[in-house]
Amino acid sequence: DIDLNLARSTATVTWNSSPGVIYAIWASPDLISWRELSDNEMGVEGQTTTSYTETPLPADTGTRRYYQIRLP
Repeated sequence: DIDLNLARSTATVTWNSSPGVIYAIWASPDLISWRELSDNEMGVEGQTTTSYTETPLPADTGTRRYYQIRLP
C-alpha cells in the first residue's frame, strides 16, 4: 500500500513482512532510474506489515512514484 501526500511531501509505503527479516526500499519516478532509500527496515515480531515513510519527496515528484521492496 502507498499513501502519497504531495501537500505534506511524504509517501508512506506499507508491505507484508516477516519478523526479523531486513528489507531495502527503492524509489523511482519513472520505473527506469531507481534510488535506494533505506536498506535496514526490519519486520517486527507480532506484526504482519512494515511501513517506511519517504520525506521529503524529491522536488521532481509528480503524481506518480514507484517503490520496490527488496531483500538486501
